[in-house]
Amino acid sequence: MKINKEEILSRLTDMESRKEVVIEYIGDTFVKIYDNVDLRKECFHYPETMDTHNLINLFDFGMVNINKHNFFSMVEKHIDKHMLMNILGVYFLDNLSDYKRLIEKYDDFYFEYHKYLGLKESLESGTIVVINMDSIRKEVQNTNVYNEFTNEERINLFAFETLIHELKHAINNNILIQEDEIPLEEDEEKFVISYARNFILDNVVKENFVFLK
Repeated sequence: MKINKEEILSRLTDMESRKEVVIEYIGDTFVKIYDNVDLRKECFHYPETMDTHNLINLFDFGMVNINKHNFFSMVEKHIDKHMLMNILGVYFLDNLSDYKRLIEKYDDFYFEYHKYLGLKESLESGTIVVINMDSIRKEVQNTNVYNEFTNEERINLFAFETLIHELKHAINNNILIQEDEIPLEEDEEKFVISYARNFILDNVVKENFVFLK
């Protein structure tokens, strides 16, 4: 699948002609629309413009201590930029302070803090992804997944797997993606779990994947 600026604008123009969306702003690296079906805003980044500079602006690490060089090296090398196309922001949470700051930023967003490792949420202002490092650290103690690695390495692997898991949900729910590009069954939870785990085993474990300080 290869969708560039021209194709994004073409698909949105078709949708606008059917009154499904309203194109509100066309920029050099993204386009903003209002979705008349789901009654919410959405932002679409042009995958070909998503270099490191633009990627950095998508991520908020809160109080999580990150080696940004290692992290963005993996993102650049392994993540299909189409998976980030409709993402307004990715938020890493380290503690309750990060959580409170996030729900204050989006007044239509709330979730039980300790219940989730990660979330993909379609808010009125756009699509966000949340990675809950507090819950991930606890989960690592309660499972034997990636047991061949050290505890520190396992936390990193779980964090990146959670990111891939939620981004897979995001691209599956992207209104620009057609069923012949991503079949509907790929949004089933069992498929997404398998997809994210295999992504880690096929790509990330072969790298210098430790990005949490």
